[in-house]
Parts: sequence; C-alpha cells; structure tokens
Amino acid sequence: MLLDRVLAVDGPCDDELELAWWELDRRAFQKTTRAGAMVRVVLPRVCCLRHGNVLSGADATVRVGVRVKPCEVLMVQPPDSTAMGLLSLELGNLHILTEIVDGVLRTIPDGPAEQACSQLGLAFERQVVRFQPRRCAGMPQVRLSNGFRVVGS
Repeated sequence: MLLDRVLAVDGPCDDELELAWWELDRRAFQKTTRAGAMVRVVLPRVCCLRHGNVLSGADATVRVGVRVKPCEVLMVQPPDSTAMGLLSLELGNLHILTEIVDGVLRTIPDGPAEQACSQLGLAFERQVVRFQPRRCAGMPQVRLSNGFRVVGS
C-alpha cells in the first residue's frame, strides 16, 4: 500500500505506524504497521512527519496514524534565556539535534552533549520521552520577528 500524503493531525485511523525519532525526516521508506500491513511511504520533499500525523494514499480509503516511539533523552532546564541560548549555540555547533518543550531542552544522550552541559554548569537528567527534533532546512514554521535585524560589528 502506498501512503503519499499527510491528511491531518490526530484524526481517526485504521492502523498505526511506529517510528523512531530519527525516521521522522525520511520521506521515502517501507515499513510494517502494527496490524502487519507492509506500507510504502513517499512524501513531498518539504514534509517532516510528527507524532499524530495521519497518512493516506490517493484514494484516502485507509488512514494510518504516525506514532513516535519514546526513547532516552537528556533533559536540561537552563535557569534563564542566556543559558538556553548558550547551550543551544554549543549543541548547534556540534550538529546535535534538539527540541525545546516547555522551557526544557531535550537532546540525544551522548558524550559531547553531556560535556557541553557540564562546561556551562547546567544539570541534566535522563528520561524516556517522545523526542521529535526539527531540522531547520525547509521548515515553514520558522518565522522571524518584524523587529529582527542583523547588526554588524
């Protein structure tokens, strides 16, 4: 069965497709659903899957819900926006994927991420949660403030 479009978020589903966080940016793959059906997913280039998306084919007769499997992540709650900015900059320079949920930065648990936190004096803990990092390229949700400006030195 070919699934080539995202219909909705959190709509009614006939079956579920479990994905790991690192599979969310894949636009073409084959996988078996919870009910045992083999599906081929082929999405537009700018599409990134999220937990709760509903996938369907051209005929829209079958709806398959996307479920992101929880995994272990580092949870860091910087005390202020300066610390959050510094940590984000350090992790970005290391090309480490992150997401920020309710003021808590989540990232994959590895040595460089832990070292960046330690060097900035930021405590972290490991938890098993749903991790859905966003890549920036082609991300239509990113908007700059009207007052944003670049100041040269």
